[in-house]
Amino acid sequence: MTIQHRTVDIEAAAKLWRDDLSASQIAKRFGVSRNVIVGLAFRNRGLFPWRGDSGKKSRAPGQAKTTRPRKLAPELRSEPEIPPTAYDAERLQSAKPLHHLSARECCWPLNTGGPYLFCAAETTGRYCRNHHARSFAEERGKSMNRSRWYAIRTAPGYQRMAAADERLPESRRMESIIERNCRKDGFDIFMPSFYKELKHHRTNEIIEKRFPFLVGYAFVNLPRLNFEELRRADGVIGLLRGSIGYGPLEFPDGMIEDLYFAEHERRQAFLYEQHCRRENWRQERVHHLRGQLRKILPKGRKARVSMVDQAEMAIDSLSPQIKERVQKIISELNGLTSDVEVENLRQAV
Repeated sequence: MTIQHRTVDIEAAAKLWRDDLSASQIAKRFGVSRNVIVGLAFRNRGLFPWRGDSGKKSRAPGQAKTTRPRKLAPELRSEPEIPPTAYDAERLQSAKPLHHLSARECCWPLNTGGPYLFCAAETTGRYCRNHHARSFAEERGKSMNRSRWYAIRTAPGYQRMAAADERLPESRRMESIIERNCRKDGFDIFMPSFYKELKHHRTNEIIEKRFPFLVGYAFVNLPRLNFEELRRADGVIGLLRGSIGYGPLEFPDGMIEDLYFAEHERRQAFLYEQHCRRENWRQERVHHLRGQLRKILPKGRKARVSMVDQAEMAIDSLSPQIKERVQKIISELNGLTSDVEVENLRQAV
């Protein structure tokens, strides 16, 4: 809670709100910004009733609404999601959080949100036999069906991540510029890459980035040997040749399959490290929030009473400003410690 929030009397602001004063007018009376009043109204909807569209300007009678013609976006095919299997439902009964896993237990994540649970089946590697086969089956099947792979040289800057496009499926969320251009022209392209998490130099926000294994090169499947069409694609400089006087160099399927496998292993290691970081952040955040409640609430908590239960019992005796702060901390704690994702996965299975 900022200093501006503490200077606003919620009940007085609610009375002005019910008198049809705008958020800017109420903010001017208290000497705060408009966003402070809007935030208070959003968090205290019982005191600040919804006004609907009463503040919008209405058109004059008989005035027709003018609409501009819009271009329809092309329909994109969405890839089907892989449903949970019966094996996942069986392993969910004995799943473990990250900090309880040992070095010889499968670290395949069974849910997509915290608290994260993992398979925990006994294995000699990173995954158990079932999850290892599932992780590589789809990529291996794609690789074996391709026949003619050639390496292309890409223009500088075309291997960086393309702009986000919400119309694209999730599998193409972090594709590069050269991949998007080739797929738009109908070419099947594969750029071996790895992922890293970087911290923004100004906002300190964690950003996920994708980098190529082979800087300046990518692989394209050309079963029809349409080299000239590929050369006209934006970002393609040329094809890799064996030597002077020879045509483009073709790569066997086994080599492309090995690159697929190496990229997949690197991706799974990255996801495991990402789960570790998020789980550690969640535990540190829960510890910090409980410490904030310990400083606010009165002393004398019993040993078997949780901090959230004590806060809910003592919240009526607190001042309005402190009460709002405690409610916000309790809401965040419940979100960090709930198992909604686990229940959703169990119902889906």
